Amino acid sequence: MKPGNLGTFDQVEFEIPEIIVVPTGTTVFGAGLTSVGALCEQTSPSGPRTNCARLITSCNGRPQVDSSNPTEHRVVCAQDLVLSGSYTRCNTANFESVSLFGRTTQIHRDFAPSLRAIDAEWRSRGGHSYYRVYSVGGYRGCPSGSRSFHDYGFAVDINPDTNPHCKVSGQDSRWAHICRGNVLVTDMPDEFVRMFTSRGWGWGGNWRSSKDSMHFSMGAPEGGSVPIPGR
Repeated sequence: MKPGNLGTFDQVEFEIPEIIVVPTGTTVFGAGLTSVGALCEQTSPSGPRTNCARLITSCNGRPQVDSSNPTEHRVVCAQDLVLSGSYTRCNTANFESVSLFGRTTQIHRDFAPSLRAIDAEWRSRGGHSYYRVYSVGGYRGCPSGSRSFHDYGFAVDINPDTNPHCKVSGQDSRWAHICRGNVLVTDMPDEFVRMFTSRGWGWGGNWRSSKDSMHFSMGAPEGGSVPIPGR
């Protein structure tokens, strides 16, 4: 299955600074988008108007209808993500361990609530019976050489064996047998991808220069919500 185009972005093609600094208290609208309930009455654009008074009154943010999926509309509670101001490469003091899809991964504490909301929605959809997750990778140490948003606790990789990073050149040998150039290869359902993108995460399956369908990132150059100075 190949999810529809949710926005196309460049893969990171610049040297990420050792410290990413944004104004303390910067807010990103909608990056904390969380479901405030199951589907209501409105299941299609032509269906009846959703009656979600209980869900709306329980929302401590801005209730709205998420119509990104043309076949089902949901009431969601849009909450601003407040950024902490600076992000230092490999500074695990600012990371949290999060239970995600039955596994544990490390992420910057600013984004831990978002991953917990994603995990809750995945469970509400059936968990592994909906989409089986066998691998979750977040912070992966502090490797030398080129930097990645994983180093800052900005990114997670999901099921790399079936969601490879496909490139025109320099293809990783692990995925050479299923990658044919810059072509999207993924087994993720559309709604699984939207669980991330509706909360402000960028998806590597939307990159132009390559397709990295395992990869979800909060860095703006990868389609995420966190602005990077100089970009």
